[in-house]
Amino acid sequence: MSARITDADIRLDQITESTQSRNPPSASDGVSKTRPLEAHGDGQLTFAAPKTTPPEVLRDMLERVNLSGKDQQPARVLSGGEQQRLALARALLTQPKILFLDEPTASLDPASVLIIERLIQEATADGVKSIVISHDIGQAKRLADDVLFLHQGRVTEHTSAATFFTQPLTCQAQAYLAGDVVL
Repeated sequence: MSARITDADIRLDQITESTQSRNPPSASDGVSKTRPLEAHGDGQLTFAAPKTTPPEVLRDMLERVNLSGKDQQPARVLSGGEQQRLALARALLTQPKILFLDEPTASLDPASVLIIERLIQEATADGVKSIVISHDIGQAKRLADDVLFLHQGRVTEHTSAATFFTQPLTCQAQAYLAGDVVL
């Protein structure tokens, strides 16, 4: 079970968010520390990463998310899965302490799901705290150390993943894990 995150552990400049939106961030979104994927006339690759990020790190990240052949394409022409992988790559390049992921694999093809889950697991192994919002029970079982179960906007259960998936405490969690629609 991972350590709990406290307010003292969190600084705004150490938090990165990736949502299920397929619209890549633009220069007008207020993100001043990063820059979008683009190729300059000299062939130098830039990315939504700190401006000091070496080009080889950017190329490595594109390779890790299976986008190495796409470095000359605008993000807006990538598929939904490619855009989501790019969004996660961009987030990871900022070297966050905490990564918030809202349904990071919703509506994606299985190959993209595997790539994104691998990146989340690697980030967690590297010490990044990942907070994943998911309705996908299988994904939660694969990724979670700790589970917060919400019902009607309130946390009704907070326990280790092992306990939650084998011995849920609340009737709502039991019903949800049994496949029932819980209102």
